[in-house]
Amino acid sequence: VSKGNSEITSSISDPPGGILIQIIILVELITFGAFMIIMAYYSKNDAQLFSESAKQLPFFTPIINTFFLITSGFFSALSLENLKKGNLSLHIKYYSIAIAFGVGFLLVKTFEFILATKTGHGFGVNTFFNFYWMLTGFHYLHVLIGWIILVMIKPKAEQIINEEQLENLDAAAAFWHFCDLVWVLLFPTVY
Repeated sequence: VSKGNSEITSSISDPPGGILIQIIILVELITFGAFMIIMAYYSKNDAQLFSESAKQLPFFTPIINTFFLITSGFFSALSLENLKKGNLSLHIKYYSIAIAFGVGFLLVKTFEFILATKTGHGFGVNTFFNFYWMLTGFHYLHVLIGWIILVMIKPKAEQIINEEQLENLDAAAAFWHFCDLVWVLLFPTVY
């Protein structure tokens, strides 16, 4: 029983990626959450505008992007699990798949942004599109930064992973899962 308690205490006092990344994620979640609450408030005051504006967005891009981001997060977790079990080749394989699905998200989201701009739904058109651009643009920036981090710290096949690299991989995975979580909250809020 004491072993189980010490493992629980250890995991609480030393969360994945370290306490700093967890604080950053918490602050970011509060920021996104506040903007989503403000958007919900505005949408109640002008439900027709928000409903009609949301219908102007393509229905297929957020669905594809949900698949891409959740799949990427799944492979990111799978890669870390394999690394901790000592299976570096599977870690690298799954990590590469996570990176590829991250690229898919960024490409589809870029296409959606271009489409919105071309159809006259840019920032400043109305309150809904102001929130759309702020929230999804800010999220896009987070995914891009997370993807760059994943690419920069990707281990090589012959590399031996030390504790510092493992902590960096844990932190990157935690940030990547934060991007998943925010998207899952943004999807019903915006679309």
